[in-house]
Amino acid sequence: FNEKNGFNASTVYGINQDSKGFLWIGTDGAGINKHDRHKSKFGLYDRNPGFRNSLSHNSVLSVYQDVYGKLWIGAEEGLTLIQHKTRQFAVAPQFAKDKVKTILETSSGHIWIGTEENGLTQYRGNGRFLGLRAGFSRQYKNNSKDSLSISSDNITAIYEDYLGTIWVGTENGLNKFNKEDRTFTHYLHESNNPQSISNNQIRGIFADNEGFLWVSTYEGGLNRFDSETETFINFKHDLSNTSSLSTNRVFSVH
Repeated sequence: FNEKNGFNASTVYGINQDSKGFLWIGTDGAGINKHDRHKSKFGLYDRNPGFRNSLSHNSVLSVYQDVYGKLWIGAEEGLTLIQHKTRQFAVAPQFAKDKVKTILETSSGHIWIGTEENGLTQYRGNGRFLGLRAGFSRQYKNNSKDSLSISSDNITAIYEDYLGTIWVGTENGLNKFNKEDRTFTHYLHESNNPQSISNNQIRGIFADNEGFLWVSTYEGGLNRFDSETETFINFKHDLSNTSSLSTNRVFSVH
């Protein structure tokens, strides 16, 4: 895709395919590019303060569609909800100054929103209502005096495994959310423990068909977590091994 066929950006941060087959592409500074594969053309949604239907910011970091068809657009500043059928936009005032990096809807119908400096928000509301004011929300932030709080307010990844467990990646380790008491179990790198996670800067989380959790990191390669033994196996770049990872900076895993 390039300018010849209507695509107006050189850097892409997030892509989501909706239930109609449209691609919603979040870009650096050029808003959302919507691709209609049937017509092979792009439509543009961006920030325009003079219009009601406008994004919160033109640098879009995350794009997610919920079960009701609403699009959740996380940006450098703010969160925008788009009702595709009616083309209505709603900017969430709670996140006006937040850098919204990752969004996930869980099997329980809750929306989890991760920000760079303001922690993690769990939202439950009326799915047909375009906006957040009618719903319930709870925020999780790091508390240096509480070892069971989330390990960092800089959220990088959110994932739900096949058991319904919520895993949260941060700039300071992997967290498992304990639903019963709303606390977090931390998995951090330990220099004297080769079975600990290789690096605390988490970038991606994914569970395979065998139940292993795969965790990618910024400088520590890829990790496979065994929930039964609570141990990690690390996979890193090795100059002497051509079958190893090509780099230790792994930004996503699927």
